[in-house]
Amino acid sequence: MPKTPDLVDERFGRILVICQLGSNSLGKVEWVCICDCGSQIKVTTGNLRSGNTTNCGCVRSEKMTQHNLKHGLHGTPEYNAWTNMLQRCYNPKVRSYPWYGARGIKVCNEWRNNFEAFYKHIGPRPGPEYSVDRIDNNGNYEPENVKWSTQTEQIANRGPWI
Repeated sequence: MPKTPDLVDERFGRILVICQLGSNSLGKVEWVCICDCGSQIKVTTGNLRSGNTTNCGCVRSEKMTQHNLKHGLHGTPEYNAWTNMLQRCYNPKVRSYPWYGARGIKVCNEWRNNFEAFYKHIGPRPGPEYSVDRIDNNGNYEPENVKWSTQTEQIANRGPWI
């Protein structure tokens, strides 16, 4: 049986090996490690040496936080309008899909994966009674064809299929 290398005080990404714990139920040697964020984790020799484990999971959490806070508007009416627009056009399970995606209505490439580009064009919602409206309701969601409108304005702009 090969001798287990001593990994104490070795660094693997964000984690530092503190001490050897022993073997787990599968016979794999485990190490107690401390992550730069302060969390303590157990990691097998194989996961350390292969590079499979280089942090406690904090990097994923940090990336998700950065992604969600990038524009600071997650959960706002403007962000919800954008996500609802995408759902209407691309999710067949959404009740309104037959009047949007099934009719071929799409979101322009610039906005499809970029809330910030959408928000930069349309700006803040003028008030709670406003929602995203297409000027030509046979057209796509794109800069020349989108505005904030009241429900009254949208009803006047409806097509005969609704």
